[in-house]
Amino acid sequence: MGDESWFYHYDPELKEQSKVWMSTTDPRPTKVHRNKSAGKRIVAIFFMKYVPLETGATVNASWYANTCLPQVFTAVSEGRETRGLRGLFFHDE
Repeated sequence: MGDESWFYHYDPELKEQSKVWMSTTDPRPTKVHRNKSAGKRIVAIFFMKYVPLETGATVNASWYANTCLPQVFTAVSEGRETRGLRGLFFHDE
């Protein structure tokens, strides 16, 4: 099960970062406004999947890296025949 969404990102300048020192006779600086969005990324969200474990097995880093992730990578690569895993970021909580 999964879903995908577009997320827009930008790095706004803080008020503190835009301050400049001026004398009372200097003209006020012009602040140029930029686009609200610096870019966008598509994010695919996958929901959890229940998989039976072998008797006595635990989910640890080794199981995750050697059993779970290869299956995820294979499934995602099959859906992206021309690009494979390029340009993807994986995040797990």
